[in-house]
Amino acid sequence: MRIQSYDIIPNLRPYVKLICTMECDNDRDTRHIRVLPDTCVELFLNYTSTPVAIIGDELHKGSIISARMSRPMEVQMRKGAGCLAICFHPGMAYQFFQIPMRILADTTSALSNVWNNLVEEIEDRLAAAPNNETRVSLAQDYLTQQFVLICTGKGHSLLMSDLYNFSAFNLSIFVLQKYEE
Repeated sequence: MRIQSYDIIPNLRPYVKLICTMECDNDRDTRHIRVLPDTCVELFLNYTSTPVAIIGDELHKGSIISARMSRPMEVQMRKGAGCLAICFHPGMAYQFFQIPMRILADTTSALSNVWNNLVEEIEDRLAAAPNNETRVSLAQDYLTQQFVLICTGKGHSLLMSDLYNFSAFNLSIFVLQKYEE
């Protein structure tokens, strides 16, 4: 399995601890890995047609959200799987989701259960991306979009084109302006 870390854009650094790609291009599934609880919420955005992983005894075919708060999890990456992993700093994921984080504690769930129709669009765009750097950039654009949507309470009324090229300062001003509208 290959793991590659990437830089996090400045406006996401207070919330996101790590962004990396994980690719299992071996001729077989990885062996089970026991992942210890770390009180972090993680997203695994699938960009291949291969299921992401087997966690516990459950096969996860698409993008997932995982919150290991107090129990370890047994994880097995599938051969041919490729995903972008986003790990939030402890206590910081709630700003990207419209559900209480306690609901996700010690679970792994399909990300579509949380972000609804957005996940298929994300997976399609990540799969079509020419390289992992582009995938990371797209994922960070979506995270920025979710942050703005939650902060403004405006639902899905903003366009992705509104969200490109923000510095942390510009993002704060943008959120305040949208909130005041």
